[in-house]
Amino acid sequence: MGYGDSERIAVSEDEQRALQYLIGDKRCIETSVGFAEGDKIVVTAGALTGKESIIKRINKHKRQAVIEIEFFGAISEMTVGLEIIHAIAKDLK
Repeated sequence: MGYGDSERIAVSEDEQRALQYLIGDKRCIETSVGFAEGDKIVVTAGALTGKESIIKRINKHKRQAVIEIEFFGAISEMTVGLEIIHAIAKDLK
């Protein structure tokens, strides 16, 4: 992403790396799959693998997660696909 016809890049290198991680080689954010363990989400496949900390909210019925990423120097929210395939209850001790 650049400014008009110039060669100047509008997105910082850190933002570029974060976006590249999310979009991968297919240039789209694929739906992630995971499970809930108590109040913790574990992503086992997809764009959010290893990025559980950026998940802010989940809508299990719509199979969506709201994530926060830094974009153009500001924190932005983005809705992406996340399917929770099962939940594991936390042990009560």
